[in-house]
Amino acid sequence: MTLGTLYEQIDQSAKTTKDPFAVFDFDNTCIANDIAEATLNYMARHDLFRNASVLPNAESKEPAKNIFDHYYGLLENNDVLGAYEFGAKTLGGFKISEIGALVAAVIKEEGEAIGKTELYGKKIAKGLAARPAVAKLIGHLQKQGVKIWVVSASPRLLVAEAMKHFGVSAELIGIRHKIIDGVIVPELEYPLSVMGGKVDCIKLFIDPTARPLIGVGDSGNDLPMLEYSSIKAVVDRQNSLSEKAKASGWALL
Repeated sequence: MTLGTLYEQIDQSAKTTKDPFAVFDFDNTCIANDIAEATLNYMARHDLFRNASVLPNAESKEPAKNIFDHYYGLLENNDVLGAYEFGAKTLGGFKISEIGALVAAVIKEEGEAIGKTELYGKKIAKGLAARPAVAKLIGHLQKQGVKIWVVSASPRLLVAEAMKHFGVSAELIGIRHKIIDGVIVPELEYPLSVMGGKVDCIKLFIDPTARPLIGVGDSGNDLPMLEYSSIKAVVDRQNSLSEKAKASGWALL
């Protein structure tokens, strides 16, 4: 599907759909790279983890490296849900009032140049930047009266701050923490907005029966959300989801 066709479908569907809404992944979709991973990397680099209960090895003499290695080890073993759960829990011990400053420091240190760097001997992503094509699509949808939702597998607290910085105006669903007296505890609220859980959260927090007018994502983790949406669009990262989009006639951004 060409971008022209995508916009035509949106315009036609928006006119005939009651209370239309769109769902966007955030990391690697609305922005290049991942705010949650960038935050975990920043915390590992500066040894900022505060809650020992998340340590996979309590006897470790290098807790920051231990947490960093465990997170990326889960990803390398294709345990995406486990990695996202673990990564979110590493925010335990921070006050809600500290998250804005933390995210601002992360974004400043990352910079906008997209590339690679190295930490603890591992190559990791570097840089955070808005995706203009996605921002344009969001703006067009809003002009058509479509309500925009970001449905992210990253912690809601982090994404909310990143959305402010990158000018993404939308309602937000993300991984939710339990909060006690203004302090984040390493426990999460379920369902998690990860993979198939994104659809569960759409039904729970947006509408139990209505499907999104359009779903936009960048990886196989977003596939359940895209398949649940009437129109599908994919940020082309030249991965398996990009190939599926081409084979299925979905729009590529």
